[in-house]
Amino acid sequence: MIGGVNGDTTVRAIQLRLRASGENHVSDARLVARDASGLNPITVVNMSTHVANGATGARVLIATSNLTAFTNPPLSPDFIIANQIPASYMAAGTLTYQSDTGTVLWRLSYQIRSP
Repeated sequence: MIGGVNGDTTVRAIQLRLRASGENHVSDARLVARDASGLNPITVVNMSTHVANGATGARVLIATSNLTAFTNPPLSPDFIIANQIPASYMAAGTLTYQSDTGTVLWRLSYQIRSP
């Protein structure tokens, strides 16, 4: 998960990695962000199609459309972030990958600590 590049917090990216072949069937899934209390869910992206590469270890890139300005060669995300994770969620929160029916399949919890 990338929350910004060179101070530009509108550049965001989330990369999923397929742990087994055939996990490219993501059309019935979504990514949901929650604040540090696990409340106030925001659907970051609702994936409506599968991705082409279903090989073990393949990656799925979900990003804001302006990510390409910071990559050389320009990356082409598999999905564009529909709703950015609010800045207030970036210090601490959770990101879940869940089915469209609400079943949480995995969760990333994070907290940024000052050194």
